[in-house]
Amino acid sequence: MYQEVLFKRSSNSVRMTSMVLNFFRTDVKIFFTGCWLVWSCSTSLIFAATYDNREECDTPANHFDGTESSASSAERLNILFIGNSYTYRNGGLGGLMRDLAEAAGFPRPYTQMELAGGKTLTDHCSRQETLDAIDSRGWHYIVLQEYDYGPTHYGTWPRTVEAFMEASRTLNTRIQNNNTANGWSTQVVFYETWAREPGATLKKPDNIPAYPDVFENPEEMQAELRANYSAIARELGAEVARCGDSWEHAFAVKPYPELILHGDDGSHPNSLGSYLIGLIFLKTLYGVEDTTGLPYEDLAYGNVTVTEEEAAFLQSIANISPFFISNIENSQDGSAVILTWHSVSGKEYTVYYSDDPFDSSMTWIIADDNIPASGTGTNTWVDDDTMTGSAPATVPHRYFKVEVHVSTDE
Repeated sequence: MYQEVLFKRSSNSVRMTSMVLNFFRTDVKIFFTGCWLVWSCSTSLIFAATYDNREECDTPANHFDGTESSASSAERLNILFIGNSYTYRNGGLGGLMRDLAEAAGFPRPYTQMELAGGKTLTDHCSRQETLDAIDSRGWHYIVLQEYDYGPTHYGTWPRTVEAFMEASRTLNTRIQNNNTANGWSTQVVFYETWAREPGATLKKPDNIPAYPDVFENPEEMQAELRANYSAIARELGAEVARCGDSWEHAFAVKPYPELILHGDDGSHPNSLGSYLIGLIFLKTLYGVEDTTGLPYEDLAYGNVTVTEEEAAFLQSIANISPFFISNIENSQDGSAVILTWHSVSGKEYTVYYSDDPFDSSMTWIIADDNIPASGTGTNTWVDDDTMTGSAPATVPHRYFKVEVHVSTDE
């Protein structure tokens, strides 16, 4: 079992969803801050409504002009969530984000949720309430959440990869047209969901076991979700809240059923799952590097409560989890690269590289030298140019992946 992180080598300075990249002439230093959140969907819960949280913030903040990062300016954010019950479960992600952002020292954000139970982004493309909300103001972030296994090989239209991609393009076009017409700088963020729990079923269309009938295991399902959310984000220049990947990392450190993040249906999150999701979104939208000490009781209208011990563990996962990065379009300069990440004590790491990991035929190449030592704290791996293999002109992009190995019998 492993958790992976992808880096893309570049010569530019870029702030991404879950890590801060500082590019220098001779090396690249990558510092992980961690960011993910996920929800899962059950068709047994049927609702179709607009969850508008204006009672928490009477008026929205001014539109974002893109002149500085939200975290650094400490401005109050406008955040629109579009999705289904994965976003609404346990009091709703809007309320959870308001509580956590305020606790982390930021102005309480204005949040609105446009949700329809069991629906897809394709459904939202023709849902007038959703379209009106997108057009209503200059949102800092619009978060898009697809039906949980829509971005996988399983399912029928509109729960398919193709439908997910096309709906994402349609909604993004509307958002970007609003940006152009109004001078807004709304950023699209995809809410990457997680694999279903062992023993769970996929109800639409066949109501069959998720494993091994459809996917070999949760890791395979998560890999498909990760690949397809990454692909559309890369195409559209969007960010990804790596909720599903953070769940996978948590299970790698504390395997199921010792750790349970799903609800009774094996799909939606329980209170622990929601709390980890909230931490990941806090890191994604606000750039928070350390979630230690944040409150863990009576969040999201009292629907999210975990114990002090559970909170400490989930905060540690959010703080140390490696993440996945894409969507940097600069050429590598041929210099050495330094990868730096926070590690878990006692875990082993392996570094790989690829020139296009989004190509299904691309093979990851193991980097045999300079594998970091395991231990708590920060680990560093150095590319000393002994394995680059190709000139910069023929390798416009290079990705690096770190696998965190965990014994299944721990």
